[in-house]
Amino acid sequence: MKSLSLLFLIVLISHLQSVYSASLRKNVSEKAGRLKEQLRSLKIEKPFEHFRTFEEIERDLKKWAKTHPELITLGVIGQTYHKRNIYSFSIADNDCGENKPAVLIECGMHAREWVSPAICFHMINELLDYNSKFSNLLASFDFHMIPMLNPDGYVYTWTNDRLWRKNRSPQAKGCVGVDLNRNFDIDFCVAGSETDPCSHIFCGPKAFSELESQAFRDYATQLKQENNLKHSFHIHSYGQMITYPYGYKAEATVPNAEKLEQAVYKAAMIIKNLTGTEYTYGQSGKFIYEASGGGDDWAMMYLGLESTYCIENQDTGDYGFMLSNRKIKSAASECTEIMTVLLQHFIED
Repeated sequence: MKSLSLLFLIVLISHLQSVYSASLRKNVSEKAGRLKEQLRSLKIEKPFEHFRTFEEIERDLKKWAKTHPELITLGVIGQTYHKRNIYSFSIADNDCGENKPAVLIECGMHAREWVSPAICFHMINELLDYNSKFSNLLASFDFHMIPMLNPDGYVYTWTNDRLWRKNRSPQAKGCVGVDLNRNFDIDFCVAGSETDPCSHIFCGPKAFSELESQAFRDYATQLKQENNLKHSFHIHSYGQMITYPYGYKAEATVPNAEKLEQAVYKAAMIIKNLTGTEYTYGQSGKFIYEASGGGDDWAMMYLGLESTYCIENQDTGDYGFMLSNRKIKSAASECTEIMTVLLQHFIED
């Protein structure tokens, strides 16, 4: 008799869990549907025709924000040495509940990686497309972006040197620029960086010496304190790699390394099945090389995020940093799919 009662209790609990899960999925789906109706007029048509100048980036960000101020928040989180604005761009659906986990996406850290800000623009466009799978994530997350972290360097690649990497702050010995992805305060200037101010991987005179890295630090810290920041993505090129921290030392591992490894493996397999494109994956310090002072490492360690990922996008060297206009769409679509899989991995957990 006792065994029958126990069996009945197990069956009842299983049934209640199924009912609750179905109700939760229905609630999320209804909220996503309401949001999609708000997004009908926001897409920018033909976003992949060309790489945008910084002036075009500013124009389109302001256009989006002006169209729907109740949904989109455009902010200025800092200025560069040459007084160009560093913008933040947030999309949040408040009808889906408060205190949702927040996602930070950073693009344009390295000036020559033109596909990075182009991918940020594609992601904005997808979030504002009521037909896209990516926009469904707004029912579970708020999205905050830095579409162009290094505008001075980016402008310089349009006017002077297409392969310039650093920012444009004046340094010692008459040299110019700091590698922003070596300027964060995590094992500063130890591995994979240089103290020579003329080097393209110059770490800077001290950690957070640069206005751009300061802007990222302060904005990410604010999101952590006020907006429940849980995940960050750092968009780069090239190499077709998906990595997670830590990069500053191969022996240093994050507490949830196994979960992050499962996520990047899953993303790489799905992209290969969908498009045939192969992405390699793993912990950055073991898989690529050790490099200290990185923004993704800093965010993981000092903000205590659940995940940070660096996505090195197309291609593997045929075009490299000089990716052609006709490759924008496929690169951006793959990166967006990768991010979708990585975030869904945490929803499903």
